[in-house]
Amino acid sequence: MPHILIRQENGTFVFKKADGQNHTSSGAGTPTYDYSKFVWGARSVGDTDSNPDPTFVDSGITNMFLFKNRFGILSGENIILSEAGEFFNFFRFTVVDLLDTAPIDIASATGEISSLTSATPVSEKLICLSEKSQFILQSDTVLSSKTASIARATSYENLSGVDPVASENSLFFAFDRGSFSGVREYVPIDIENNYEGVDISTQVPKYIPGKITKMTSATHENIICCLTDGDTDAIYVYSYYNSDRRRIQSAWHRWELGTGSKIYDIQFVGTDLIMVVYRAEGVFIEKMAVEVGKTDSGSNYVSRLDRRGYPGFYGGVCQWGHHHPAVQEDGGTEHRDHHNCWRKSCRHGTVRWIK
Repeated sequence: MPHILIRQENGTFVFKKADGQNHTSSGAGTPTYDYSKFVWGARSVGDTDSNPDPTFVDSGITNMFLFKNRFGILSGENIILSEAGEFFNFFRFTVVDLLDTAPIDIASATGEISSLTSATPVSEKLICLSEKSQFILQSDTVLSSKTASIARATSYENLSGVDPVASENSLFFAFDRGSFSGVREYVPIDIENNYEGVDISTQVPKYIPGKITKMTSATHENIICCLTDGDTDAIYVYSYYNSDRRRIQSAWHRWELGTGSKIYDIQFVGTDLIMVVYRAEGVFIEKMAVEVGKTDSGSNYVSRLDRRGYPGFYGGVCQWGHHHPAVQEDGGTEHRDHHNCWRKSCRHGTVRWIK
């Protein structure tokens, strides 16, 4: 079963099994947190016929998501949704009646095997992708086992190892172009909720080298960012502008982070693009503010720097910080100090990177 990552009151994180066991943070005098509610439900009524195990028990898990107050899991051709409002329960608590809140376990109905790899909520619908098809889970009324249905909507190939991203009422997903990659925008085309996958990279079919490995979106600026294994020190960006439900302008461009760097991951958090980047000095968590009209503090312009640091004062001493070093490779030791900052001890003394 999936594990859970919990942010505690003291700012630390705990990664543990959802077994209901309490946890005491490391260090003297730290509190014990009550995690008794975080435990997977068990079958309390019926048997394996009247209240069977969810499909993922035997078939494994390919992806996870949240949809309409339910925790969802993809397993093979099936979509499994937890009890409404109870993310840790996948069993019915009564077999006398089928309640609207009961868990849902439904399979995609096609004449061929279509193992689902991703599920993304878009405009009250759940759009699921397999390697060669797109499916839509929807319900005319309250989502329940009685009303839920899943049907294949279209058949576009996509890169199954890359989760699609939603922006406004569209879904963007990557596909293979041989030595290059492309991106489709999955959009509704009529009031019947039929969808079309528009190739938004058709004007630059050889622009994105290799296979796309990660995508993330920012709705505040209408941009999609992509990583690719054919150019690991750059981010490929698609910018667009819509008006009256029409695409007025769009463009592809490339952000380079420096020769020799390697971008491991990217994700938008608010208006900031968070990046995990390998450089000669180690692996760093870096932040890029993606905002129109942003200026430096106390200034009316932005200093054009590839990477910027900032000073901090501890004990009357000015110490210079930039990015969190996640990995250092010169043989020193590393830990967090009482300011919750990374401190590095090496043969040259101690260096602190400010949080």
